[in-house]
Amino acid sequence: MTLEEVEEEIPLSFALAPREDHLPLTPEQERVYDKVVKSLGTFVPFLLHGVTGSGKTELYFQWGKLCLEQGKGLLVLIPEISLTPQYIRRFTARFGQEVAVLHSGLTARERLQEWLRIREGRARVVLGTRSALFAPMDGLGLIVVDEEHDTSFKQEESPRYNARDLAVVRAQMEGCPVVLASATPSLESYYNALQGRYTLLELRERIGGTLPSVEIVDMTQEKGLFSRTFFESLKRALEAGGQALVLLNRRGYAPFLMCSACGEAVRCPNCDITLTFHRDPPVLKCHYCGHHQSPLDRCPWCQGEMRVLGVGIQRVEEELKSLFPDLKVARMDRDALSGRKAHWEVLQALEEREVDLLLGTQMVAKGHHYPAISFVGVVLADVGLHLPDFRAAERTFQLLTQVVGRAGRGGQGQAVIQTYMPSHPAVVYAARQDFLGFVEEELERRKALGYPPFSHMARVLFTGTRKEKVEEAAWKIAEDLRQGAKGVEILGPASAPLARLKNRFRWHLILRGQSRKRLLALLATLPQRVGSVKVQIDMDPYGVL
Repeated sequence: MTLEEVEEEIPLSFALAPREDHLPLTPEQERVYDKVVKSLGTFVPFLLHGVTGSGKTELYFQWGKLCLEQGKGLLVLIPEISLTPQYIRRFTARFGQEVAVLHSGLTARERLQEWLRIREGRARVVLGTRSALFAPMDGLGLIVVDEEHDTSFKQEESPRYNARDLAVVRAQMEGCPVVLASATPSLESYYNALQGRYTLLELRERIGGTLPSVEIVDMTQEKGLFSRTFFESLKRALEAGGQALVLLNRRGYAPFLMCSACGEAVRCPNCDITLTFHRDPPVLKCHYCGHHQSPLDRCPWCQGEMRVLGVGIQRVEEELKSLFPDLKVARMDRDALSGRKAHWEVLQALEEREVDLLLGTQMVAKGHHYPAISFVGVVLADVGLHLPDFRAAERTFQLLTQVVGRAGRGGQGQAVIQTYMPSHPAVVYAARQDFLGFVEEELERRKALGYPPFSHMARVLFTGTRKEKVEEAAWKIAEDLRQGAKGVEILGPASAPLARLKNRFRWHLILRGQSRKRLLALLATLPQRVGSVKVQIDMDPYGVL
């Protein structure tokens, strides 16, 4: 295909929604709107903390309208491809074919097509995931990072970067304001606002509805997958004609298959992890390397009976359909969504009331706006709380707050959070929708332990096919670093929590320090390899598994 043929094709954002007028702003929105408008043409980093349903997206539209009137462009970053269908529809309803879309799900032809429209100035509103940050836009008027707290903005493969942080850098280069927005800002961003590095903007009132009432259920006092509170609340919402959203952030039918006699679990031959059992079709899968095999009826070590243990989203779907035979359920996770239009189809069915209940992993918690959802249920809030990660509580709080916030946007909503840790701060503050309370307590904990945002942090990961060589390299580098580590604390080395992935053994070091400059200078001395062992550096890591 020639360049001319690509240029003549219909733009990717072809599913143009009927044009919509801008909505009147509330007094609270107007105050936020005016502060950003006054900064247009200069670099000012803003942190917009707005409760779920407070009208943040409407502000993006109105700022974008003003940017276009001034001959400038608007760049909006969103965390997940799953959010793009609704965002595309809403943005094209306001800006028509001025909208271009960039994300990793595009074909090479579509990516080139959109890239050309942006470069030539035919699309001045760019919407996309983290890679859209590099869109060839001239004359940027404003950058918005929606759901700025989301870990999807961090690219874990080389080159590693956080699109949220680079958005601030690009805004500074372009001489324009940048708005980082979320109902649950990251602690780093909120701390920057408290320190005066960012200008804090707040939206505390929900528009067109009220924040849902939330009930915590202690599952140590319950039997079965769903508590009576969960079941009765869901039933009432459905009987009243509402829709429901149910979250379990765990793929598959069960997290592992275990022998009832000797206790051995079926593990991946390539990774140090158990295989996840999927029911339809029956298969054991590794979600890291892709290995899959048929389930076992008998233990290969002692011939005992194999049993599935734990709960995954497929089992939740099975239970819901058993309890509510006539319920129209749609599932949204990586395994259920096949095909490039799958996200569109599921969300469109939800909007058109062809679906009664949307069941999903964390992707259902982010940014979706469906006013008919009156009930949100969290099957197990504890899934991420026990990970060996200092951000585990923050991520759990954010996920719970975000998913609870999907309820009650068109009226009164209710949410039920099932947990085995009902007194955990992440659960308690999420149920209260109390961001400030959580932040105050979590910042105190981080400060006491010396974790970001009170220090700078880096991870050095060592990987190789020979376990002893990896360990040897990790200890050698650790000793070398300690000789010049003035003002930098070095933790480790130690075997990584995921000690082997894709047949490569893994060890790591954690470096912490008050001076970012000093930490970077120390990291710059590291080699890329020690013999056959690969050395990888991750500054400001979002994961330490």
